Amino acid sequence: MGAYGYRSTGAAVASVSLGLVLALAGCGGEDEADGAARGSAPSTAEKRATPSKTPARKPSPSASPTAKPSPTGTSAADGTDVGACYDGRCEIAVSEPTEIALDGRFEIADFSIARVTSSSVVVEGTGRGGTFMQTQVGAGGTGGLNGLGFRVKSLAKGTAVLAFFPEK
Repeated sequence: MGAYGYRSTGAAVASVSLGLVLALAGCGGEDEADGAARGSAPSTAEKRATPSKTPARKPSPSASPTAKPSPTGTSAADGTDVGACYDGRCEIAVSEPTEIALDGRFEIADFSIARVTSSSVVVEGTGRGGTFMQTQVGAGGTGGLNGLGFRVKSLAKGTAVLAFFPEK
């Protein structure tokens, strides 16, 4: 006899265990249309299961593989050309308040870098229905307004290098 005076069988235990495993497997943080959780990294199993199409390279000791660092840390792929940001994809250097014109799909009017300090960048704009939006982010941090994401790649000598990207 098993616990509590009931007879237990291996089949019953296996059935309950399988149900528990399936229920727990469904408890995830998936909130994106493609099933990927926003901001999550692939699990170790996913990394092993994904074949690499290119041979492994030795990582550089300093910057990320997509960025080419400059000696001052204030160089940006698009320089100071805010026009490159219209489609929501750019990398610019900003050191003073700067207006940026964006494609209407972001529904952000009067979008600007309002302030660059020694420790953060303040980004603001007016969204749907006249709603004022503002976010303040430090070096290495990310933020977003109305589907337009951005990352503060560097913040040095009064200049911020910002990478913008569409979130939707």
